[in-house]
Amino acid sequence: MKKERTTQVSIRLAADERERIQKQADHAHLSEAAYIRKTVLGCMEPTVPKEVEALLQKYLEENLSIGRDINHTARRCRDKGSFSAEQYKEVTECLENINANFEKLNELIREVIKRNGDHKTAPSEGEQSRKPRAASD
Repeated sequence: MKKERTTQVSIRLAADERERIQKQADHAHLSEAAYIRKTVLGCMEPTVPKEVEALLQKYLEENLSIGRDINHTARRCRDKGSFSAEQYKEVTECLENINANFEKLNELIREVIKRNGDHKTAPSEGEQSRKPRAASD
């Protein structure tokens, strides 16, 4: 049964605020009124664009594969009781691949946020990424 809506709320918005609401409502496949109602009343489920969802799945699978490689190398090191330069290089390469995936994800998130008009939550452009530290000999 559809809820009867009999009262109205009127607000003033800047042109860019209105445009942002329109974009987000379109992205959520809702009318502006429905989008505002769901957002304000706390019923809005976050929506993720299909291309973002596909890339997240791809990076998740890559990171799982990298994690398996690291575990395999760690087990070999445990079994042999040592950690060779070659094994250190393998682990470092795996960590660099994970870092590269996170950098790609950050860039993707920045693009999505920019497209949706929310500049306040975007990671800063000058943000330093973490790199694996080299072994000190």
